[in-house]
Amino acid sequence: MNNVQLVPEKMEYQQKIEQLLDQAFGVNRTSKISYRYRQNVSAIQELSWVAMHQEQVIGTIRYWPVTINQQHLALLLGPLAIAPEYRSSGLGQRLTNQTIEIAKKLCYHLVFLVGDYAYYHRLGFEPTIAYGIFMPDEKPERLLVRQLISGFINKVSGPLCKFEASTARAAG
Repeated sequence: MNNVQLVPEKMEYQQKIEQLLDQAFGVNRTSKISYRYRQNVSAIQELSWVAMHQEQVIGTIRYWPVTINQQHLALLLGPLAIAPEYRSSGLGQRLTNQTIEIAKKLCYHLVFLVGDYAYYHRLGFEPTIAYGIFMPDEKPERLLVRQLISGFINKVSGPLCKFEASTARAAG
């Protein structure tokens, strides 16, 4: 893993990223509920990173702006994908930890994702059910959150909403 570099995503990587995502999640991945939150919204450039090995994209992570109850700005992590031969190497954890640190510096308070608690709990994610935050049409146990500011989640509740620049504001 010493020769794997984590670098900001570049436009020239797009085709390789799409191929990796298709390989990881299938060509019908865009029909998943979480993709509704990404349609006509740009990923946050500072939080879009790739893992490179010998000029090959072997991992990718992106974050998207979302709101809670159409008011409080937050992040939606995903997709996070690692090439099959590099899975279980800690590369997903490296990408997540590095980008979470950047998100903190950018003053984000909460990061959501749709995934399996069994995998993501070791990265500090927990179910949102107890907090009254949900993603419409998604299985409640699959929506997870990581607080970047301890206790902040107790200040918000309601549905996760697609980002609309006109209604979002920073929570505080």
